[in-house]
Amino acid sequence: METINVYHHFGIPSAGYASGEAILCLLEKIMATQQELAAQVTAANGKLTKIGAETGTLLAKIEELKQAIANAPTVTPELQAAVDALSAQAQIVDDLVPDVTT
Repeated sequence: METINVYHHFGIPSAGYASGEAILCLLEKIMATQQELAAQVTAANGKLTKIGAETGTLLAKIEELKQAIANAPTVTPELQAAVDALSAQAQIVDDLVPDVTT
């Protein structure tokens, strides 16, 4: 009868770490990364909220300007063209962001 010897080798984690400690160390890094990402997402949301508020204010000011021009006794063609271009550009920006429905 022939004998076959099978040898198994298991890697040992770095010196000073038991495998459970290594896993906990990696878990702490993952959780820290998620916390950093959550902070970045929160900051981006704050910026977007600010942009939305500023855009709303800008659109209101454009409407005020259009009303003032509509009520003026005379308006030069250049001024009317400038306001029309401003209004068109504002509409393009407004169309980029869907309106909030409640």
